[in-house]
Amino acid sequence: MKNIFIHIFRFLFWAYAMLGYIFVMSLVPLILLELLLNPVVNLRIIDNVLAFADAILSNGVIGVLAIVLYGGQFFLSYYLYRRLNKFI
Repeated sequence: MKNIFIHIFRFLFWAYAMLGYIFVMSLVPLILLELLLNPVVNLRIIDNVLAFADAILSNGVIGVLAIVLYGGQFFLSYYLYRRLNKFI
């Protein structure tokens, strides 16, 4: 029974970490797609990313803390996934 719970939590931590990595990795192709298709389609990906970064960083230390926590949660999830491998 204990082993089943460990597998469930391992899967949840792994899935959450991969979701974050896929989200971050999808920004680069979306920005390149915006540069390619901007005359045809009115995409605002770069503007949105820059506005988000400006809004977060304008808050000083709290904004930097928010960036660290937002990005770090995916790495923490992967770390917990790796730690649970020891219990199998």
